[in-house]
Amino acid sequence: MENALGSSSTGSTSDKQSTAYKKSEVAAKASQNGGLRHRARDLEGDMEHHAQATNLKLKRRCVYFRYSARPNQPVLRGLDL
Repeated sequence: MENALGSSSTGSTSDKQSTAYKKSEVAAKASQNGGLRHRARDLEGDMEHHAQATNLKLKRRCVYFRYSARPNQPVLRGLDL
């Protein structure tokens, strides 16, 4: 049976062959780049860097609010910790 685009609903053999080729091509590229473990290490480093940046932002925000809540203290903005 054909769908609205005129292709078979079960898929043609050329579609299946091209999918198999793409999978082998992706696997070859992954092995050239050090595989999935290499990519996972990169992502882990990115997440650690992101966490450090977020912690620094929170520290700066806490210092800002700690001093801005006191009426006799100057408001510190852009404090570099």
